[in-house]
Amino acid sequence: AWSWEPQFGSRLLGPALESSGPMTLESAKVAGEADPDCVGFSYGMAQSDEDEDGRYYVTLHGAPPSPASKGNRGSAEDEELVASVPEAYCTSYLKVASDAAHDVRALL
Repeated sequence: AWSWEPQFGSRLLGPALESSGPMTLESAKVAGEADPDCVGFSYGMAQSDEDEDGRYYVTLHGAPPSPASKGNRGSAEDEELVASVPEAYCTSYLKVASDAAHDVRALL
């Protein structure tokens, strides 16, 4: 089981995954849970970033590369789009493994 921890005003540093694109936040969580390489996702918070279907451009991220390596980065177009949103307007969600027993106790 997974939980999603919000990180307001920050963008994740890991490489953008191929599954990034326009989606709702719920769809982003499902996509992130399905991708074992995903550690979280980021999206812009400006009202104009949301389309009429409630979708944002969401970047799903892999683990950040170690400082000594230059990990695989997303496409130049994806990076340009992400960089166009000021970090203060970004929100990220980190994928965190949760204890299944804890989930059951919460239901009791």
